[in-house]
Amino acid sequence: MEMTEVVAALIWDRDRFLICQRPAHKARGLLWEFVGGKVEQGETKEEALRRECREELDIELSVRDVFMDVVHEYPDLTVHLTLFNASVASGEPKLLEHNALAWITPDEIPGYAFCPADEEILKRIIERSRPVAALLYDFDKTLCTKDMQEYTFIPNVGMTAEAFWAESNALAQGSKMDGVLAYMYVMLERAHAAKKSIRREAFVEMGRDLEFFPGVEDWFDRIDRFGASLGLNVEHYIISSGLREIIEGSSIFGAFREVFACEYLYDENDVACWPKNAVNYTTKTQFLFRINKGVLDLSDDKTLNAYTPEDDRPVPFRNMIYIGDGLTDVPCMKLVKVNGGCSIAVYPEGRQDKVRDLLRHDRVNFIEPADYRAGSALEKTVQDILRRVAAQNALTERTKRQLQE
Repeated sequence: MEMTEVVAALIWDRDRFLICQRPAHKARGLLWEFVGGKVEQGETKEEALRRECREELDIELSVRDVFMDVVHEYPDLTVHLTLFNASVASGEPKLLEHNALAWITPDEIPGYAFCPADEEILKRIIERSRPVAALLYDFDKTLCTKDMQEYTFIPNVGMTAEAFWAESNALAQGSKMDGVLAYMYVMLERAHAAKKSIRREAFVEMGRDLEFFPGVEDWFDRIDRFGASLGLNVEHYIISSGLREIIEGSSIFGAFREVFACEYLYDENDVACWPKNAVNYTTKTQFLFRINKGVLDLSDDKTLNAYTPEDDRPVPFRNMIYIGDGLTDVPCMKLVKVNGGCSIAVYPEGRQDKVRDLLRHDRVNFIEPADYRAGSALEKTVQDILRRVAAQNALTERTKRQLQE
């Protein structure tokens, strides 16, 4: 059966979202759904969604990131539904095509009969309605034991790690060039010289060779379960100056809601030709604000820079935990810490000297060995922080309820 591309909007107004009741005479009549419709030929999904909202509700829509997508088979068609987080940019929703409209909270979902295609989405909304705690990680020397290029790429081009980084640093200093762009350039040059592939799939394959600190590979599930026991929805993010492609090939890639890292642009032959994204040590901080505001699409600067009331931001800074390994993480560590979150510097066993000054100079809250195993000092520290996050959010909600009484 041919797949029909459908888009829909999860339109938020603070803690409520908009649902629409289908007309009685249509298929799945009087069931509730999200506003949206088919993507017409030549339209992007975002364009289709804005058009549908103008036609069905007479509003202009501000489209944000994808909330989720699902495939559902009805007896008469199969739909691929992409649901976007959104808000009303202008206008008031009107009853132009639907039987009724309602603004509801996630707690009110059981009181409405929805279209079958929305079942998975509704479960996710309920799950995400819990307060979000975000764990933000550097990657190299934080989760894996050394710079990711050193496992496979550098040996493959016939260099030592010391020689590769010396060449990259010399290029950056001699050309007054960003250090991250310099290493990305040297990678391509050295791969060409060694006649090694620079296709995307080749970089992704390198992720299989990464070695992680003890306990990393089952850390995320353990922390998720602990957070859920406190009524928290835990999300994990990477903010790294390493290569996204290599991270994609790793065994832990699926644990992250998003990976913000350097990445190449590829030509029609899937060969790297230009830096698509470069994440250096100070630009890392922009991703904290993207997570804070829920604007994960790197091309969407307009929504990122628009004013968003603190109460409408999905991940308050106080709910963030940043985990990194050294000076390159200081801007993120400090920003999280001064805004009420917690920062942790990790170090290889026996190398506390690498991070002690970060604690002494008030740049982090804690320093712990990079041991992610169950019962480790790091796990206990993160669990204690999550308990604090849960308590803070419960108290904040109590204040909100009292103000509304």
